[in-house]
Amino acid sequence: MTKHPKETDRLKRILEALPKTTVTVLGDLVADEFVYGEISRVSREAPVLILKHCERTVLPGGGANAINNLADLGVNVLPVGILGEDEPGRLLMKAFRH
Repeated sequence: MTKHPKETDRLKRILEALPKTTVTVLGDLVADEFVYGEISRVSREAPVLILKHCERTVLPGGGANAINNLADLGVNVLPVGILGEDEPGRLLMKAFRH
């Protein structure tokens, strides 16, 4: 079923080597925040939607997303960057520890 067995074998070897690999990532550690809710009304003062908050999710973004993806592949990652001493920074650190 595979048209390119050489490429498939090469990819398998690369994936098998990932847990033995260490990568240092120097990046902008960003916390992507997603806010979910329902629109309750439109403001009378401006064309702004008023949101009834239901849920909030903070996920790794920017360089933090690359770090997270590499770790999911089994790579030993050494992240280099700065996290804020605020709630998004703490949530991002919690995501890294998870």
